[in-house]
Amino acid sequence: MDWLLENDFKETSFVEFRKMTEEPDLLDDLASLMYERPGFTAQFHNSEKPRLSQFKELLGQADKTLFTQFRDGKISYNQLELRVLEKLNNKRYLCVDDLKQFMSPSAF
Repeated sequence: MDWLLENDFKETSFVEFRKMTEEPDLLDDLASLMYERPGFTAQFHNSEKPRLSQFKELLGQADKTLFTQFRDGKISYNQLELRVLEKLNNKRYLCVDDLKQFMSPSAF
């Protein structure tokens, strides 16, 4: 399972990645591992942490790029959630994390 948390997936096609994440046992293990990481919980500050089942469903819908960006801390949980919704609804959504680069650090 550690290889999923360390692999850059450059040699893995989007279709191959999708097949991997469609495996229920693999997805369960992966979601549990990532859910328990300190960086995952730290993202939620004062807001409620999603249930593991919600996170698992979201991971199952994420493509290879979104997965690696989230795993590597390049996007937040909120951004992951919105990027998945964008692909499903063909619309653009923004969250505070998308706007941080334009805001003063004192705003947080």
